[in-house]
Amino acid sequence: MRRWLLWCGLLCSLAASAEVPAQPERLRICVSDHAYPPLTFPHRDGQAQYLIRRAAGQMGWRVEFVVLPWRRCLKAVTAGDLEGVATVADTPTNRIRLAMPLRRGLANPSRAVGEVISVVIRRRDSRADWDGARFTGLHSPVIHEAGISAFTARLAELGQPGLDSANSPEQLMRMLLMGRAELALGLEPRISELLKTPEFADLQRLPRQFMQSNTYLAFNKALYAREKVRLDRVWQEIGRIRASAEWPQLAPRIYPGEVDDQPPRAGGGERRP
Repeated sequence: MRRWLLWCGLLCSLAASAEVPAQPERLRICVSDHAYPPLTFPHRDGQAQYLIRRAAGQMGWRVEFVVLPWRRCLKAVTAGDLEGVATVADTPTNRIRLAMPLRRGLANPSRAVGEVISVVIRRRDSRADWDGARFTGLHSPVIHEAGISAFTARLAELGQPGLDSANSPEQLMRMLLMGRAELALGLEPRISELLKTPEFADLQRLPRQFMQSNTYLAFNKALYAREKVRLDRVWQEIGRIRASAEWPQLAPRIYPGEVDDQPPRAGGGERRP
């Protein structure tokens, strides 16, 4: 009799656990340790972080933004040490290693967290150029920040050697000043903000942009296999918010323009790990 009761209790506990699937208490989403306005900041929420926090919250997740150098972000999510990464480009490499909101094999633009515009910069005394379709006057690889796969893919399409050894926009621009390259690729509006500073007065942005593309919230593939329905709804909610009538008024309040992105002082606000 006692054995029978124990067996019944075990069956009941298994049935109860099957009815309530295990769900993560939080989503740890990686962002770069450098500011990329208006989308992400290491010490405050940008537009992409707002969208992710709001959409995931509606699915019952508490979002924690984890700040890492960009290459470490991608490695941590691919390995499953973190659940997602806030802003990735739609490239073949990213579609292989990460779960992205796909439609007909490509990332769905209506599920993007935002758009990014990239530009070409050079020293004012340089003759290297970019006309919107091809580079001229180049004798060295085009440099850009580490881990930006959209730049790597586009340069490969153009047959142009590239080098992604810079760890920040500031380091990228200092490499130009030191003559270690003739042209560099960077993301707006951060590049224009830096060009206004005295340190980079000898650099200039070329008139034609390099490329404009969407950027996406991506997840670890194993997590997506377990939580496909809920994560699909996160992407859908991101798209719904961006397409809503409230977003054009809300977005400028999240990022009104140039802001000081220094870490908050002790006792002056939250800094996420």
